[in-house]
Amino acid sequence: METIDFSVKNELGEVYYSFSFDEENDWMHCEWTGDVTADEVIEACKVGIDYIEAKKPEKILNDNSQLTGPWDEANEWIAQNWMPRALAAGLKKFAHVISPDIFGAMSAEEMITQVSGFEMRIFEDVEEAKSWLKS
Repeated sequence: METIDFSVKNELGEVYYSFSFDEENDWMHCEWTGDVTADEVIEACKVGIDYIEAKKPEKILNDNSQLTGPWDEANEWIAQNWMPRALAAGLKKFAHVISPDIFGAMSAEEMITQVSGFEMRIFEDVEEAKSWLKS
């Protein structure tokens, strides 16, 4: 059974990012919710990368299906800070489930152009992302 290991809240006290380690599937499962700012994305990624360095997952399921709004202003920080640390921790596969919100989906599409060193795929469906990670 999967339990949330950590969550990050916005200024209103609402959880917008949570993550856990899925022991059964051997991957980190991240979930994003609501309308986030680039600063909130960076703050959550800082928390998440510490967890990645501790758990050293080779795979990440990053679920943005409940996310709204653009966060592409965080992509440069992610590419320059988060990605090198995740690679050093052993990340090999990153399944990114996009938001049905056009701005969130565009932010993800822009992010994939900056990925190097690990395989990243974008999905519209969580189950498809899970199947790919299991392959």
